[in-house]
Amino acid sequence: MLLSSHILSEVEALCDRIAILRTGALIEIGTMAQLRHLSALTVEATFEESVPDVVNVPGVSMIEVQGRTLRCQVRGSVEPLLGVLAHSGVLELLSREPSLEELFLSHYGAPSLEATHGAEDQ
Repeated sequence: MLLSSHILSEVEALCDRIAILRTGALIEIGTMAQLRHLSALTVEATFEESVPDVVNVPGVSMIEVQGRTLRCQVRGSVEPLLGVLAHSGVLELLSREPSLEELFLSHYGAPSLEATHGAEDQ
């Protein structure tokens, strides 16, 4: 059975295998586990004191610091980041794999402001 939808949360919940099309061409196909390489793991950590510097940790990007909380993306092994965090007084550590929407956007990119306003005008 084939399900074609732009409601990606439903696709993720219902489908065993997923295909991503772009301009009519098949660009990716596989299970969610197989497609996870297309995007990064999201990590959020809250610290007892100050947030450690993770700028030069391999694979870490999209770094945000708010107070004692660090949010970042990790591509590849999470081990280098965990090595830094292990010695930094972590109170809480959360991680999550990318959703189908995040995987999809890694191929299509975030919608442009122009495209968003064009859709609202219709």
